[in-house]
Amino acid sequence: MVKRRPGFTLIEVLTTTVISTVVALVIALTFNQAWTSYANGQDISQLERDNRQTLSQITDLARLAFRVVATVTINGSTYTSDGTNVVLRLNPIDGNGTFLTSGDDYVVLRRRPGSPATTERLVLTTNAGGIRAAWPTSLILNNYTSVFTVKYYNAFGTELIPGTDDLTTAKELTFQSRITKTTGSKTNTQLLEASVYLRNKGL
Repeated sequence: MVKRRPGFTLIEVLTTTVISTVVALVIALTFNQAWTSYANGQDISQLERDNRQTLSQITDLARLAFRVVATVTINGSTYTSDGTNVVLRLNPIDGNGTFLTSGDDYVVLRRRPGSPATTERLVLTTNAGGIRAAWPTSLILNNYTSVFTVKYYNAFGTELIPGTDDLTTAKELTFQSRITKTTGSKTNTQLLEASVYLRNKGL
């Protein structure tokens, strides 16, 4: 009579292998889902930071303006304030922050023509001695814009309609910015809004 040697049968080995494989797949799937969730959360946080920074740069400049300009032509190019672009007039200043008595500085905030995903700031000056003359003419604020709008309000809080009302009487501006970014198969979007009062201080 042949004695049976101790050990695992083929069925036991196969069963153990199958169970181990299933456990490994579950662990891998759980880890992948956790990592995807973490990465998505990081993307959303970064989008919000980028959007806040964009709006912060916009409102900081708008706060320095003393009025909205309906339209201006400089160096053969015409810029117009409407629902998606705004032209602001600022007093030229020197390196000490002192107002200069000649020329004008204009800031244009808009989505770049031909590249609507880009929000940009243009600085146009007629005073070569002002500090803003050394600023780059065009500065990209972000490259993920899906919405950029401007609303205008007068001193009584009444909204001014571009193309109908006189936008140069605006005392308050509200900017709305939505940025959208796709990573892999996931698309995230962040919508923020910021309001600013023009100082309305001329020379």
